Amino acid sequence: MKENEALLKCLEDIPRVVNSLILQKKDITEEFVKLFLSRDIKKIYFSGQASGIYIGMILKPFIEDCFQMEVQVTNPYEFVLNERFNVNGIYKPSQLCMICPAHSGTTPGPIKMAEICQEEEIAVVTVTYDLQSPLALQSTVAIDKRSGKEKSYIETRGHFASMVCIYLCFLEYGKASGRISAERYGVLLDCLKKVSCSMYHIVPKTFQWYNQNKKLLLDADVIRYIANGEYVGAALEGGLKIAETTHKSRLVYESEEFMHSGTTEVKRNSVIFMLMPENRAYVRMQELYGWCRQHSGRTIVLCSCENAKDFENALGVTLEDVPYFSAMEYILPFEVLAYLLSEDLGLSVITSANEDGYENLNVHINQGSV
Repeated sequence: MKENEALLKCLEDIPRVVNSLILQKKDITEEFVKLFLSRDIKKIYFSGQASGIYIGMILKPFIEDCFQMEVQVTNPYEFVLNERFNVNGIYKPSQLCMICPAHSGTTPGPIKMAEICQEEEIAVVTVTYDLQSPLALQSTVAIDKRSGKEKSYIETRGHFASMVCIYLCFLEYGKASGRISAERYGVLLDCLKKVSCSMYHIVPKTFQWYNQNKKLLLDADVIRYIANGEYVGAALEGGLKIAETTHKSRLVYESEEFMHSGTTEVKRNSVIFMLMPENRAYVRMQELYGWCRQHSGRTIVLCSCENAKDFENALGVTLEDVPYFSAMEYILPFEVLAYLLSEDLGLSVITSANEDGYENLNVHINQGSV
């Protein structure tokens, strides 16, 4: 469909946007660094609906490992109804911070959560494309993620922009505060740059893979995704894009949870995506892959290009799996697949199905659609 080319152009633009943000890191992160230098932040609440939650899941190990800050990923609407800040009472308000990787900044849950933060003198950091949005205006620091509004109803370029902005904020804060050494800062920044450069090959690589393997996906009603660690967030985000555009339901499992609760549902024609970066869970995931291949002929591994040769129908994603940042590389192939499947199924990625739900269910404030 001609109109769907808008999504393809957006996907092809993602590596450029990521590289551009890295080049502008000082300007993007300045207010964040000032805020964090002025406070002794010990706990961070990530707030967002859907993609915002997944970003928190992806960033949690990076922040906890490198900065020794406690991270809690929250569903903001559920938080407002049933939870509260600082339940154990050990933190001062100045030691808490809410971070919201937003898109439009009009979702009610994060806005209400930010209002609570204002009342309790807790800092709020928002990343959005609209600095005049209700959420941005409720924030202590609002960061323009410089990705612009997208024509497709699924957020792709902006999702990566949010992640990169937050990665950069913490890297620059770490350098300015001494929380990470100059050498460690250089290593981490080089890893982020390496990921941003390697992303250029993912769109054409996924096109090539799809043209050879699309028969595995086109007739699926349900697609399963198995991952571990921060890659569960990547699977949730990638699976969401395919579900939104193709109406193929997603079931996402942490690997051990799948072994306890998902094995009995698998059939010979079940589509199973396994995200297999070469990390601490790699050997365990290899064992699980062997089982999945015995029970389903449509088990598909996403892994490094080097390891792809070890698995049938594998999609090589990364040139090299790097800690913390490579999770971004495992999202982009799914977004490309969402575009390609929609094209073959004759579905629009510009006009969503049942889009009246946004307005009728008050999903956004003063906005009828995303």
